[in-house]
Amino acid sequence: TPYEDTVQISCGGEVCCPSGCKGMLRNTLDQWQAAGRIDALRGTTFVLGKPAVVPPGADPRKTIVIGDCAVDHQGAGTFIPGCPVSPLSIVGALARKGRFVPLRARKRDIARGYLSHAWKVLRER
Repeated sequence: TPYEDTVQISCGGEVCCPSGCKGMLRNTLDQWQAAGRIDALRGTTFVLGKPAVVPPGADPRKTIVIGDCAVDHQGAGTFIPGCPVSPLSIVGALARKGRFVPLRARKRDIARGYLSHAWKVLRER
């Protein structure tokens, strides 16, 4: 990822939806990158997908566990429930950790992510 020097992203091996939580995280990180503030997230670990894996040595104060698939690791850091989570909830978690994000996400973009994920889930049934 373009952020691998700054943040650590641990995606589950079975499920890590590109149009779900992974896409919502990417949307959020893209906003930080575009604003030139990605370094403010240095050392942050994001855990998502199923089965989720918390990297050894991950600091719980800098770890964000994203989505219902990763619920088993909610004690490893700040947990954000949802399927998928919204970029706004990721921003809220970062703000609670003292990292304020330059968010320029439009409702249209957030809706597109939710609809894309819902469509994928419906097709798989």
